[in-house]
Amino acid sequence: MEDIRQYREKQLSRAGLEAAFPLWGRETKSIAHDFIHQGFRAIVVSVDSRWLNKSFAGRIYDDFFLEDLPAHVDPCGENGKFHTFVYDGPVFKEPVPFERGEVIYKKYPSPDKNHPEQSIGFWFCNLS
Repeated sequence: MEDIRQYREKQLSRAGLEAAFPLWGRETKSIAHDFIHQGFRAIVVSVDSRWLNKSFAGRIYDDFFLEDLPAHVDPCGENGKFHTFVYDGPVFKEPVPFERGEVIYKKYPSPDKNHPEQSIGFWFCNLS
């Protein structure tokens, strides 16, 4: 992740801005629990099938979700293992209304040019 940080710092400096990384270096399990216990609410909308199965897509991001994560999956979804939609929390005037839709699978070509046969897939939970 250091390379991404350096890239963002470089891009922002070109615009005369300075990057701030308030969570940099903090243990992600602690960040995840703090997020939940501070009252934020989120739903998992995308899951990389190389790391998690379909059952994780569409779940509420809560302590039960974190308990069910395999040890090799970062609790904050680092490196794109999963993504969430935050719909409520202390900084929200009111919750964002949504309805959970179907969970679908999409396959994409491999980003690895040396192994184009190794496609990757994601489970997506549709929200409306």
